[in-house]
Amino acid sequence: MKHYSEHVLHLYVLGAPEVSKSRGAINAHLEKCKGCRSLVERIEGFTAELEGELKREEFQQGDTWGKKSVWQAARFRCLLDGRIHPGR
Repeated sequence: MKHYSEHVLHLYVLGAPEVSKSRGAINAHLEKCKGCRSLVERIEGFTAELEGELKREEFQQGDTWGKKSVWQAARFRCLLDGRIHPGR
């Protein structure tokens, strides 16, 4: 069974255009693979936590993050953490 990298699963959760053509195959894989499904759940939790942090930050500092989408902020966070590389 082919497994998807954490990088690809991050993009999948974020709804990134880079994986739009692969969504069907990823969905099918997730139905069968408990490990990848578990990883997606953890990524979704991370994304929800990040969204909460951004909302708190926006509330505390005004509209600093208000014009950025959660996807952009999460991608930036992943770039900082070294999870994805520029240009991907």
